[in-house]
Amino acid sequence: MNSSNRIFVAVASLLASLSFSAVACADESASPRLGPRPESRSPEPVERPDDEASVRIGPLLGLGFPRPIAIEMLVEIERVIGLGVEYGFMPATNLWGVETRFWGLAGDLRLFPFGGAFFMGARAGYQHLGAEVTLGAGGASTTQSAVAESWFINPRLGFLFVFESGVALGIDAGVQVPITASLDTTVPSGIVPQADASIARVANTLGNQATPTIDLLRLGFLF
Repeated sequence: MNSSNRIFVAVASLLASLSFSAVACADESASPRLGPRPESRSPEPVERPDDEASVRIGPLLGLGFPRPIAIEMLVEIERVIGLGVEYGFMPATNLWGVETRFWGLAGDLRLFPFGGAFFMGARAGYQHLGAEVTLGAGGASTTQSAVAESWFINPRLGFLFVFESGVALGIDAGVQVPITASLDTTVPSGIVPQADASIARVANTLGNQATPTIDLLRLGFLF
């Protein structure tokens, strides 16, 4: 074999070797790896959305008896306990001939035993009632006044629904029991017994004696 043929054979062998190596590398890169996969990382903890916040606070407006209008600031914790402060009042109203003004201030506790809307609760606080009676005799009129005060406790049961939007809607009923109660009047005993009886009737109906309570509506928003 002459030198030209030897050079040709050597070049052909080199090209064949390079082609085989390239095909082998391509096959290796295309084939899946059979070794162990890297361990997957655990997902990062996700924060609770706002509508599942553990503490929510907001105002509630109530309509009921014996204080027809009530305004409450409520703090709800983990849908387990609710703590509130409430101011309730009745605008000047004539009851059985007695001009009556009435307000109360109370602390409020709600326990949600099942984590839902149902709650067992109690209020405890103070209420003040002012009363006036206008009496006429011999063409003249006289205004008599009285003040009734009481400290009370008000156990009750009810429902307070809190929706994802934060809107709160509730209703409850219970009994208000006076711990101490007083009635001071300017009407001399025995002189005008009709006025004494009317004032005592109003005071007893609105809380100087055990009184049923009902919140027909509690409506508000918890942030």
